[in-house]
Amino acid sequence: MSKELKEEQNSPEEVSVPESVEGTTEDATGAAPAQVELSEETTAAAPAAVPEPRAVTDAASGADEENSAAVPAPVPEVSGEGDAVEAKSGSDEEAKEASSDEGAPKRKRSRRRSQRDEDHEANMVALAEEQEIAIDQIDSHALWVIKRLHAKGHKAFLAGGCVRDLLLGRSPKDFDVATSAEPQEVKSIFRNCRLVGRRFLLAHVFFPGGKIIETATFRANPLDELEEEPEDLLLKRDNVYGDEEKDAYRRDLTINGLFYDPVEGKVIDHVNARPDLEAKLVRTIGDPFVRFQEDPVRIVRAIKFATRLGFEIEENTLAAMKEHSAHLEKCAPARLLEEFFRLLQSGHAAHAFKLCAELGVLRALLPEYADVLNHPLEDAEAAKEELLVTPFAQEADGEEEQEAAGEEAGAEEDASDEEGAEDEADGFDADSEPTVEMDEGMMVVSLAEDGVVEASGEADEEADEADENADASATADAEEHDGNDDAQAAEGEEASEQKVAAEERIAATLPPHRTAEERVGRLFRLMGALDQVKERGADVPSEVAFAAFLLPAWEALAAKEINAQQWWDKISYVWGRRLRMTRRDRERTAILLPALTRMQPQFRFGQDARQLTRRSWFRDLMLLRIISLQAEGDDLQEIAAWKVIADEQGADFNQYREGERPRFRRPRRRRPQGNRNRRRRHGGNRRRRA
Repeated sequence: MSKELKEEQNSPEEVSVPESVEGTTEDATGAAPAQVELSEETTAAAPAAVPEPRAVTDAASGADEENSAAVPAPVPEVSGEGDAVEAKSGSDEEAKEASSDEGAPKRKRSRRRSQRDEDHEANMVALAEEQEIAIDQIDSHALWVIKRLHAKGHKAFLAGGCVRDLLLGRSPKDFDVATSAEPQEVKSIFRNCRLVGRRFLLAHVFFPGGKIIETATFRANPLDELEEEPEDLLLKRDNVYGDEEKDAYRRDLTINGLFYDPVEGKVIDHVNARPDLEAKLVRTIGDPFVRFQEDPVRIVRAIKFATRLGFEIEENTLAAMKEHSAHLEKCAPARLLEEFFRLLQSGHAAHAFKLCAELGVLRALLPEYADVLNHPLEDAEAAKEELLVTPFAQEADGEEEQEAAGEEAGAEEDASDEEGAEDEADGFDADSEPTVEMDEGMMVVSLAEDGVVEASGEADEEADEADENADASATADAEEHDGNDDAQAAEGEEASEQKVAAEERIAATLPPHRTAEERVGRLFRLMGALDQVKERGADVPSEVAFAAFLLPAWEALAAKEINAQQWWDKISYVWGRRLRMTRRDRERTAILLPALTRMQPQFRFGQDARQLTRRSWFRDLMLLRIISLQAEGDDLQEIAAWKVIADEQGADFNQYREGERPRFRRPRRRRPQGNRNRRRRHGGNRRRRA
């Protein structure tokens, strides 16, 4: 900065004012302000204080010497009443910047402002006037996601089943988006986004009401990127990114390989899916004998779409499904279980499981169930050995090996510990015998006097304490009442005799013995009855649908007086490990199947029937009974009688409609008393008070 400019800034000289104002401004020493005369344009005259003269210092620091002259101070405006009004100098933005530099730091943009910006970016993308699919049939949130991705310079289309359903005139269950943006880029674009998935990464964009728009990146077939084809074609990872055409060709079926671009208003068909939609054919993209080896779950998906849409399976595809159905055991258990329950609750379960039985899918998924369904059951002892012992011997051997390895590892660790650790290890080894009984937390079911009693493994400790307390109190009572022991014993014997006599009079009717073919037919009839219940709009929970599926095998074992409960205990343990079946489904199935015998006509009287109607699962039990009776075309007057009993007890027996069932939440286990304040004692994760 030049010497002359510094002198001008430091000099208290007067600053020139416009011609319309005469007078002097306040000097640097604080003199009184001079009178000013206003121009003719103003309607009144009033004394006004002229602000202290200022020179531009910061703005002129980087300018040339020729343009670094002092800027005159603005003259304040005067209102009609003679009051001084704050002067307007330059632009408001410069004043805000100057104040922000001198004062507090800038505030971050609010969330509401950020949402307005996102909406503005999405609205900047215009949709085509002519659309092959009406815009009002497309979800507005999916359109918003597509337009915002386009605004950021990415390709984005509707993909998969939603395009198929829209072209068929059906209402899509959900809307999926395929884009050229990678998952991390999608997450950076949408604030309401979360990345999920193990086999391949997906972006879930969340909206109010629990709606999710699944957004996937264009991918390619990993085998196409390899120079040599591997011996095992099973896809274990699918995170190879590609373009839209490669993404279409990597999908399973032609009817699922369509894209729709609402910006252009056109359907994109790279896999020649339109003719298959018109012909109502299910066909794989590419060679089916290769595609089913890459992902055997596609076999179950082909059955699902064929039965749901009423399509036929193309001959070559059908032959490949039958040949490679045994490879289903290689797939991820979670995907298999999900597709299995989708078949059960699709509303077309009868046709779906007929195809599963014909193609060998049922045996590949649940071999233990297929063994019972197809066993002749002529010799009860041989059947018990073949169905309850042999199928689970391999599981028992595997557990023995695991526990033996664990014991050896524990022994090696204990050898290096202090004295006395060997005694503890020996005690543990003596108590840890391998077993293939129900895993920890499995439901224990018994038919007691007051109906079906359930107890979960979560309450084992509480039950043990209650038993100990009960035993202690019983001992104390016995000591206090030694004189009445004989009378009480006599009364107990008489009551037990009456109970045995009542059980002999009221016995459960065994189901009829059916041949293997009749059992398979019973399964298909049950699935048909399940479809009819779904068609009427009833909400059928997964445990009821699964119990109806297992009912033919359960009845076959019960007819031969084989311990069906023991069979389910073992098979549920195996399926829980192999298919990752949920604990709730296993526990409720263990309750519903034995309790179904308590709904026979001879059990509708007495205290047992009244207590049965008050169970939390009575509504599901009655739904299972309806499915069982309807499958054989029996009269439903029995259900009306149970409704009368439930009404007298004040129990709710009306079935839930689709979407009305409250969401099940498992109660949280109580933390032991000694650990409740552990976090507070150690001072972790405590909120600081403001």
